[in-house]
Amino acid sequence: MTNNKGGVGKSAVVRELAAALARREQRVLCADLDPQANLSRRLGFVDESANPRPTLADAIKADQTGCAADIIVPCGWDERIDLLPSSFDLENRISEAGTVGAVQRLRNVTAGVTKPYAWRLLDCPPSLGHLTQLGLVMAGSEEEEDGPGFVVIVLEPEFDAMTGALRVRDFVEQYSARLGVPKLRVGGVIVNRVRHTELHTANIADIAEAFDGLLWEPYIPLWTVLADANNSAVPLSSLGSRAKEMATLFDALADQMEAA
Repeated sequence: MTNNKGGVGKSAVVRELAAALARREQRVLCADLDPQANLSRRLGFVDESANPRPTLADAIKADQTGCAADIIVPCGWDERIDLLPSSFDLENRISEAGTVGAVQRLRNVTAGVTKPYAWRLLDCPPSLGHLTQLGLVMAGSEEEEDGPGFVVIVLEPEFDAMTGALRVRDFVEQYSARLGVPKLRVGGVIVNRVRHTELHTANIADIAEAFDGLLWEPYIPLWTVLADANNSAVPLSSLGSRAKEMATLFDALADQMEAA
């Protein structure tokens, strides 16, 4: 899941989709490819500076087949969700982008690791650079038993986020073959933080036109309960009736994802 624009609530969407799939008794592996490590914290991962735990930065640096199995940690509040955690050190992998086979490293270190999981959700940083390309190559791999995955674009109905979404779409169309994943595609678009304004209504219509047939519903409203759950790193469904109503929206989006 990605966008070329940051601050669109992508990590929150990844987290709640993982929770929705887990409610269906499906095992989910989340991979945090953003050095900000927001998804990792929101899933309960605590990286103690005095005794740091290995993260994706270490696994990718080692580049040993299947070594990501050694860094998997459980979600802090749902045993059906596991995490490949991130840390700020993941920034150091960007400078290695020019080394031979660098873009294949995430796929290599997760080889065989993802088999127990029904879903693998990759939270990419807000760029189209090396870290996101690592995720695209892993997602587009035809070596998975269920075939290649797909890209989900998360955006707000605002101009800059819409521009970032179009950049992702164009990048996937133009460069997936060069990355060695020619069957990679954009499988869906999720609209987040929607307000009942004329501007948002008009922009959603533009998004639907630009991404013909790819816009998933329902749209996610701008409710503070989602931010509260993510800020506190607790399950959304634990925060009362309003939160449970929000959780049902993600259940519906999980239906869309399963059908993509």
